Amino acid sequence: MTTYRRADAVAEVETDESGGQAVYLGLMPQGPLIVLEGSALAIWRAATGRPSPSGPRGGVVAQVAAVAGVPEETVRDDVVTFVARLVEEGFLEEETDGSAPRAPA
Repeated sequence: MTTYRRADAVAEVETDESGGQAVYLGLMPQGPLIVLEGSALAIWRAATGRPSPSGPRGGVVAQVAAVAGVPEETVRDDVVTFVARLVEEGFLEEETDGSAPRAPA
């Protein structure tokens, strides 16, 4: 199973302001800076192994579906696409158990 971790060059700041929770990510030292809220934040937490308080452990898609209260099939494509984008842009790195990399479970 493929798991993910925050890339070493990423700075992360989490806020819990009156407008809601958000995570600010920056590729150091030059950027870019992105802000994750809502479903993007749920995907980030699931991908980096920090489940949301209301979400179970499991694959990224399963965790996000549980937090959203919807079937996995409903969120699978969006979660897979967003995780792939975070990997491509350098915010996440894949960690594999020795098997071939595959889409988030």
